[in-house]
Amino acid sequence: AWRQLERSAKAALDLLRHIVQFANQDLEAEQLSTFDLNACVQDRVESFQAEGVPLGTLELELSTIPAMVMGPRNKVMTGLDLLIQRALDATGGGPTVKIRTWDEEEFNCIEITDSGDAIPASQIPRVFEPVYLTSMETSDSGFGLFNVAATIQGMGGSIQAERLEGGPEGGWTRFL
Repeated sequence: AWRQLERSAKAALDLLRHIVQFANQDLEAEQLSTFDLNACVQDRVESFQAEGVPLGTLELELSTIPAMVMGPRNKVMTGLDLLIQRALDATGGGPTVKIRTWDEEEFNCIEITDSGDAIPASQIPRVFEPVYLTSMETSDSGFGLFNVAATIQGMGGSIQAERLEGGPEGGWTRFL
């Protein structure tokens, strides 16, 4: 039993090393560019709508002021895709996913909120852990929200998730 436990511990350590290596990747090795974050959000929303997502499902409120940031644009676009898709999946194609951007002092803010209940409030603190899978993810879907958080943090930003109770639909999941 001890040998099996030791092998399991070594496998877990190898997995954690891989995760830390990914999280600590040097962003300078990435193709960095300066881009408008609001334009990226608009592009991602338009791509979902082009794929047949009903217009009423996505509510969009973008700042009119360009939100210029420097970072790996492709990773940011992939992260936006993942967050929007997870929000759409959580609602089951139902009522609402709200996406809004605004400037707050020297920060560019993006908020993606959905009226689904796929992530219970008790699980919100774990969603950015490397091995945590939401109810919509399978074990072969990668590190998902961990990758999104690592990209944002690598650019000097932060991300948070919370469950907002109340409202007409009973509750919201919010990613900021």
